[in-house]
Amino acid sequence: MLTLSQFANIIETQIKDQVIPVLDNVQIKQSQYNKSNGPVVGLMVSNPKVPGVTMAFDLSDAYNRYIFAETDAQHDFIIDIVAQMRMNILNNFQELSKKAEATAKVLDYKWVKKHLTLRLLPDYSPYASDSPAKVIGGDMMLVAQVRFNEHETTVISNKLLEEYGITKDQLFEDAIANALDKEPAVIQSLGDIVGEKTPFPTYIVTNNLTGNLGAAAIAYPNVLDEVASKIGGNFYLIPTSIHECMAVPTEHADPEELNNIIDEANCSLRPGEILSTHCYFYDAVEKSLTNPINRDPRHEIYNFDYPDDELEDDIDEDIDDDIDL
Repeated sequence: MLTLSQFANIIETQIKDQVIPVLDNVQIKQSQYNKSNGPVVGLMVSNPKVPGVTMAFDLSDAYNRYIFAETDAQHDFIIDIVAQMRMNILNNFQELSKKAEATAKVLDYKWVKKHLTLRLLPDYSPYASDSPAKVIGGDMMLVAQVRFNEHETTVISNKLLEEYGITKDQLFEDAIANALDKEPAVIQSLGDIVGEKTPFPTYIVTNNLTGNLGAAAIAYPNVLDEVASKIGGNFYLIPTSIHECMAVPTEHADPEELNNIIDEANCSLRPGEILSTHCYFYDAVEKSLTNPINRDPRHEIYNFDYPDDELEDDIDEDIDDDIDL
């Protein structure tokens, strides 16, 4: 029967032979570490280029099960353990590395400052309640976010703001400057979009990444004034989703009817894409955005979720995956 040391060496050798040729930047070595029941021998799988990424496999526990296996089944037991470990490493190691790289970036404000943009959310969003935010229209919340790419973002939390050592005003000043540069507002006639004339002037407001969190463009400096100029005065703003808003002249719309239209449209959205259940009135003279009939922004929506392709906000500095075989 193999000793624990011999057992661990065999596992280490076979895992190295099967994993190292497949994965880049992977380091595999034995190490002793502590668990709640005391010290154990583990196989540590790490990425030296990404500090904090460690997959720890408990070889002591695996060895105890190996001892109690039937003698003629011990060889097959080792084969099974190696196969399980190999599959676990190949399936999860790159994702752990990716998450750790994102964590390191988000903790570095020099990097974050270059990738800040804005996101508009309803005030009942948990993101809004746990983040530095500015109120828009009475019940929408403007928050700062980091955009890693077109589809992956994370909202800046109060905890991260404290980590950066900057003020909320500085955060938004940097986010607005970057958003204006990298995600400028786009105000487009609905008629131009659909290719036919509309009964009255109607405009879509989003950013240049159409369909991806573009509703925040209404909070950019002078954007609502520009919409008012195109429409010719006061207008109703329809929060189509967190991705875009629509503007129509007040003389051609009734806020109650607009709210009913919004209810119907929201039924086709995921909860996390809903921005509000009511329209807003923009006064071009007062330069104010308000709720024209004081409808509860939650209305009949009780659950709030987020698109699966967004990164989570709670980011830990170290990522350790302790795996029992």
